[in-house]
Formats: sequence, C-alpha cells, structure tokens
Amino acid sequence: MKAEVATMRSGTVSGTSMSEQQTSADVIAGSDDLLTEILRRLPIKSLLQFKSVSQHWCSLISGPNFSRLRFPNPKSAKGLYLYHPSEQGCLIHFLPFVYESGTVPFRSITFKDPQTPRCFQSCNGLLCVCLVKKSCCGFVMSNTTTWQSTRFVKLGGGFLGFSLAFDPLKSPHYKVVCVRSYYAPLRLFQIEIYSSETGFWRASGDTFAAQDNFLFGGGVFWNGAIHWVSTGGTSLCFDLDEEKFRAMPPMPPIPNGWDRRSISYFGESEGHLHLVQIYHLNEQLDAFTTLTSSVCLTGLLHVFEMERDCSGWFFKYQVNFDMFAEEFPEMIYFGHLVFDILCIIEGETDKEHSYLVLHIPGGAIRYNLKDKTYKKLCNFGVPLKVGKLKSWQFIESLSRV
Repeated sequence: MKAEVATMRSGTVSGTSMSEQQTSADVIAGSDDLLTEILRRLPIKSLLQFKSVSQHWCSLISGPNFSRLRFPNPKSAKGLYLYHPSEQGCLIHFLPFVYESGTVPFRSITFKDPQTPRCFQSCNGLLCVCLVKKSCCGFVMSNTTTWQSTRFVKLGGGFLGFSLAFDPLKSPHYKVVCVRSYYAPLRLFQIEIYSSETGFWRASGDTFAAQDNFLFGGGVFWNGAIHWVSTGGTSLCFDLDEEKFRAMPPMPPIPNGWDRRSISYFGESEGHLHLVQIYHLNEQLDAFTTLTSSVCLTGLLHVFEMERDCSGWFFKYQVNFDMFAEEFPEMIYFGHLVFDILCIIEGETDKEHSYLVLHIPGGAIRYNLKDKTYKKLCNFGVPLKVGKLKSWQFIESLSRV
C-alpha cells in the first residue's frame, strides 16, 4: 500500500508517468486520421457542436474528405423540402421519409426577406432560393443541415430560371446556372454562370435560339450537365465542364390514341434521371381548363429513365392509380384523380425498391413502384392545394456554402 501511495505521489500510475500520458493524449488529439475515424461515427447534431471546439476541428469536420467518409452515399435523400405560396410569406416545411429520432433537422423555415421568392433549387445537400425584385435577383444559398447560408446578387432583366449544380464527390464548390432571354429582334437566350469558387457571375458562350416551351425553371443537374425538357417533345443539355450544349435524345413519344402530354415530374435520384408523363385527350383538357398538369385524368401514368450514356429514354414503370379511389376518396375531383408527384426516389441498393411520393388533398403518400404497395406518410396540418406545392429533395451534408 505504501508503495502504491509513493508511486502516485511520484506522478506515476502502473509504470506510466503523467507526463507520458499527456504526451500520448496530445498525439491522439493531433492525429487527423484517428480523429476522423472517431468523429465520422457521431450523429450530425454532435458534429455541429464539436465544430466549435477549435479551428482545427471545424476545418476537419467541414472538409470534403470528412464529408465523403461521413456520407458514403452523398446523394441519399432523407426527406423533402415543401413550399406552398401563402399570404403569410415564404414558408418551407420538411417532410421526412422515415420518422426516426434525430432525422428531422427542421419543421419549417421562414424567409423574412421583403422580396418574394420566385423559385427554389436543391442539389446534393444545398438549397438555393431566388428572390426577384424588378431587375435584381437575390440568391440565398443554404445548408439546412449546418444552418449556414450566404447571399449573392444577379443584376439584369429577362430572368427565366436557374439551376443548381453541386457534386461533393468532385468539388467542394457549386455553380448556379441562370437562363436569360433577349429580343433582338427574335427571342434569344443566354447562359450565365455563378461559381462559388470565384464569387462572380459571367456569361457563357453566345446567345442561342430555343423553343419557348422549354421549362428553363425546372433544370436538373445530372451526369455533369444541366438538363431541360419541354412540352414540345425535345430536350436540351448543357455540359458544365466544357460549357457546351450536348445533343439530347427526343422525349418519349405520345402513344397512339392520345393527343397531348403533361410532364408531371422531372428529377434525379441516386444517379438516375427520371421523367413522368401523363397523357390526355383534347376534350378532357377542355373540360378541365382550371386544373393543372398534375391532374391525372385517366389514372394512368408512365415513368421513364434516361440511359446512363444519355442515348435515350427507356420505359420503366406504368402506374395506375385507379385503385386509390376507394382508399383515398379525397383524391377524386369530378370523377377523376387529383394529385401531385413530389418526387421519385431510387433504391440505394438492388434490394431496395424505388418509390413515388405523392401529394394528395390533405397529406402525402409513399407508393412502392415494384410491389405496388402504398402507405400514408403524413397528414398536413394546413390545407395545401394540389398543383401549388413545390418540392425538393433534402440530403444531409456538411458542405460549406
């Protein structure tokens, strides 16, 4: 016993001095590899707190290498941002796909900016909001996982829409691609790009001609390029590395027996580019002129996917929602089904099934495209009109903005 007391008084424990132990702790704390292995196993909430420990820890956690280890699949969506215009201003809600402890980063986001939000985009964990006022466009870039945000401005009129491009596996920087229109004397378009790496806007290439039915407000970043579709059956693709337009295959044809198409959804998930079309007869559209293209007059829609080499669209699923009529009678409007397709989520593995997320009057439904099962995700606390709700995927990210 006396020997043990003597050992403690002399500053040694089990043959190791306190100074040696302190040195070992310093070595461990100074090992980025060891710290990374420990930190990447922690929940997001803890990581955000540990960023304030020191500048070194903040830099380590915010770095692209750590983000790749913490999120081995950086394109896996955890839920949706939902926006519905209202008199109360700009309010964005969050809809998680699975309700688990710690998975809901926010219930809602309110933008108190006096300017009215015109459009939104999300891409691999970043959310971009465009605030338009006369000839000035203000952009707010946010990471809703870390609650970081930044602002930048674009001057000039003719704003048609913008697309957000961000691939954390290739670069920590993002780009915003804006499309503007001119009349000189014919209508022409111009691509302008903002880069977070430089902090500046610049025009890309010459002005170009395109059909007026291109949906420039709904561009999708996929396979290193921005893709636009049109109701006229053509597609447009802009390669961001070369800053050139690439040839795109035509849109899937309208089947025999139908007169027109509605593009109900166009988006990317897990590296897959999806397109959903609903077909109509002219006399049906004449009877429903007050409804949006999200209305399914037949209860039947087709899901297409783009080939990996961008060589063409291939048919993937046919969905018939007539079976929903009995389960969800609130979907029926004058004898037809009414709903919005919020997103298509591709399964992360071959064993996991892809599914649709639908907005119906009063709530949201998750529909399994493989086994054709469905369940109610939630009931909305406030009435959200079909055709007015906008949605974007929420993906966890530690990337800086």
